[in-house]
Amino acid sequence: MSSTQRITDRLPEFYKTREKNSLLKQFLDGFGQSLGETERDVY
Repeated sequence: MSSTQRITDRLPEFYKTREKNSLLKQFLDGFGQSLGETERDVY
């Protein structure tokens, strides 16, 4: 499971993070990718 998916699963449904055009979803995708890169660098 990706970092982005784990983050969005914790948010309430009314944030509509499951929609591809959601600004919040786009932000979380970028944040999740950055977080994933950091995890790979650490390990």
